[in-house]
Amino acid sequence: MVKQRTIEEKFCCGTKTFPILYKDDRLMVYKNPLNEIFVVDIQSGVEMRISSCDSPGGGIEFYAAGILETFPRMENGRGWRIRSDGR
Repeated sequence: MVKQRTIEEKFCCGTKTFPILYKDDRLMVYKNPLNEIFVVDIQSGVEMRISSCDSPGGGIEFYAAGILETFPRMENGRGWRIRSDGR
């Protein structure tokens, strides 16, 4: 019988090097040694990496392996949704 991997095993986190910062039944947040933050949707497995931007003006950049969609979120703002791309 094949043992199903836990969400921590799947994303190689929950260690001293990759500590979990937050986890509930829907989301898990962890970081790596470069202080990049990772947010994982537990149900779909969609993962987003967030880090500071190295450009002169600074800012935040993110990467996600999925389908990125925009939707109106608030006045003068924009929300982002990342869906699994089926991989």
